Amino acid sequence: LGLGQKQKLILLEKNKWQALIIKEHEDSIKLKDSLTKKMEDLLAKNSEEISVLLAEKESEKRKKMALTYSKQILQLRMQAVQAQMNPHFLFNSLNSLKIFIIKNKQKEAVFYLTKFAKYLRMVLDYSKLKEINLSEEIALMKLYLQVENLRFNDDVIFDVQIGDDIDTNTIKVPPLIFQAYIENAIWHGLALKKGKKVITLKVDKAFPYTRIEITDNGIGRAKAMEIRKKKNVNLQRTSLGLKLTEERLEMYTQALKNKYKIEFVDLYDAHKQALGTKIIIHIPIA
Repeated sequence: LGLGQKQKLILLEKNKWQALIIKEHEDSIKLKDSLTKKMEDLLAKNSEEISVLLAEKESEKRKKMALTYSKQILQLRMQAVQAQMNPHFLFNSLNSLKIFIIKNKQKEAVFYLTKFAKYLRMVLDYSKLKEINLSEEIALMKLYLQVENLRFNDDVIFDVQIGDDIDTNTIKVPPLIFQAYIENAIWHGLALKKGKKVITLKVDKAFPYTRIEITDNGIGRAKAMEIRKKKNVNLQRTSLGLKLTEERLEMYTQALKNKYKIEFVDLYDAHKQALGTKIIIHIPIA
């Protein structure tokens, strides 16, 4: 009887532990199923978020590519316009050199050719660039006036006035952006004027712009227009340089917050006599 009672107790204890093991196994399966579901839900959520992020990244990548291509196209357009401008500016210089040679003025021709070659080299170097320092543009204009003055017996005075708060080494401008206006002032404002001939280039800051004034004391636009009409000059051709310059300014400021502004001012005295012309150019500060 004692042995049977002992075996019964052992069997009951065994059944108890088996039941406990089965319960723990069932709980483990439930926990595993619960963790699996949570992992599947988290994976699905993460997969969705990853898909959104990938789509956003792809969209951003496309935007960057589109912006890059747009800049490249704009750069090519600017180079194409500058390619049209260079022959326009160089024609008169070559024509003057020809006159020196015809008149057998060898000394003047050699001196002119030296200045012209230096000017041409700078033009070719700058024409490859989207922008240059304002100091470089002013230096180029000074050289251009030296070349032009050889045809005017040094009659034209070029007066450069820089504001106290202006650092010409940090301000950026498109290359050869002032030349069309200076050339126009010389050939249509000062060429037929008697007496002192002055072109003033004044640079100031008018935030968010750099303000450039190009002023001549010539015969004025109205008188110049009257003379050109009498001579039957092609007005469309003479304004080509100005149109190309405005087109380059338009492309240069296309990606900037502010656009360029140009204003032509006819100057008169108290008796309505022409005192010259002032061009005011506002170039946005990048």
